[in-house]
Amino acid sequence: MLTRVRDARRLVDAVRSALLSPTPEPIEQSLPALDAAIACLHGVQGELDGAPLNVQLRKSIRQELRALGVELSFILRLAAEGARFHEGWARLLGAFAGGYTRDGAAAALAPAPTLTVEA
Repeated sequence: MLTRVRDARRLVDAVRSALLSPTPEPIEQSLPALDAAIACLHGVQGELDGAPLNVQLRKSIRQELRALGVELSFILRLAAEGARFHEGWARLLGAFAGGYTRDGAAAALAPAPTLTVEA
């Protein structure tokens, strides 16, 4: 049980590290780690239902879950700041490509048309 919580924390830490990358590829590659962390936590939840825990194990799990919460808060902040950064770039590119609207705001970027075909 404690091992699963630690595994989840390690996997979430890998996602946090990927968010520090300047390119999207490491982030995309870290998504399976996030799925695996969720699976670990679901397993812990199943084990906790009705399982008696000694005081030391309960304390260790609580510490690991707090540390996991800290990692998740880092991820949330990194993702939010990344989104703000890209929104700023979109406004700059919108102003460059489309000028400004009547009220002085940068024109919105029109998404490029795409076509995806999977075999």
